[in-house]
Amino acid sequence: MGYGDIIKRAWKITWRYRALWVLGLFAGVTGSSSGGGGGNYNFGSLGQNSGPGTSRLAGFDAQTFLNAVEKVLPLILVVTLGLVVIGIVWWILSVAARGGLVFAVNEIQEGRPLTLGSAWNAGFARFWSVFGLSVLLGLPVFVLALVVVALIALPLVIPLARGGSPSAAAFVPICGTLVIGVPLLMVLSIVLGLLNQLALRFVMLSGHGAVKAVGDSWRAFRTRFKDTALMWLIGVGLNLAAGFVIAIPLVIVSIAILVPAVVAAVAGQWAAFAGVLVVTVLLVAAISLAFTAVWGTFTSALWTVFFRRFTGMEALPGAEQASPPPQELPSPTMAPSPPPPPFSTALPTSPSGPPIVSEPTP
Repeated sequence: MGYGDIIKRAWKITWRYRALWVLGLFAGVTGSSSGGGGGNYNFGSLGQNSGPGTSRLAGFDAQTFLNAVEKVLPLILVVTLGLVVIGIVWWILSVAARGGLVFAVNEIQEGRPLTLGSAWNAGFARFWSVFGLSVLLGLPVFVLALVVVALIALPLVIPLARGGSPSAAAFVPICGTLVIGVPLLMVLSIVLGLLNQLALRFVMLSGHGAVKAVGDSWRAFRTRFKDTALMWLIGVGLNLAAGFVIAIPLVIVSIAILVPAVVAAVAGQWAAFAGVLVVTVLLVAAISLAFTAVWGTFTSALWTVFFRRFTGMEALPGAEQASPPPQELPSPTMAPSPPPPPFSTALPTSPSGPPIVSEPTP
């Protein structure tokens, strides 16, 4: 398969066509959630006139607290609704970005001109098929996870609900579930994750629907199990190495900034302390998002380049006459490239870099 060349080609695409990092950011981050809250509690004369058996919160004014909550409730609802809308929009963009990245890398490998808008359009054109893959391949994992959780929780919950306590025999099915169910869940997640990588490219590069793409990916996986498993192991190793590398600047930045924060806290400069913490959070978030954008692009490119060789769309380096793929391995037919929209801008490259058209595939 030429795995070393696959890695080099994927990284070359990632670094040369940096506008793809926009897609990589959304494709690499599937969503986020955040929340928080606060309140101004008036405890009045807390603990005054308290005798034996009385609460330390005797001075708490419940009505004042409820009035304060009622005043900020509209703001809480608006913020919550805004976060929900942002989450939905981000999820929609992430689905389109996953497909758009596959399309973009394939166009580059084919030597065709590419715009960022055409990559987004290709992702949105196949949105429901890509979403269908997530449902078809994610549902078995979700169902099995529910079964595992139920088998662990029910032997403990049922006796408690009846007013008793779990017996020693209740831990037998729990241990059995942990020994069998958890490893089974992990293996199923890995296999379906591999099928999703292949099926996504069948959807984007052959125009298949979700069901047919899953079937073709399963046939391809069975036919070339060794190649797919090795590619997965390489990806795991690269992810571990990249995680270690990105952890170094995060730790250095955090320590370098948090030391002044500790000094400010010791000196009682709480405004400076809060400011340093905010700067720390923003810098860590910026580094994390930048890494996600680059690594999301590289990971997608890695699997797309692999898929092209895996299915015989691209010959091995130095092979003039590439052997055809096995007969039972589905070979995708290229879907026509959609024309770039009028509002699209060409993918930018570095000032000294070549034009957007990539060099022909060897």
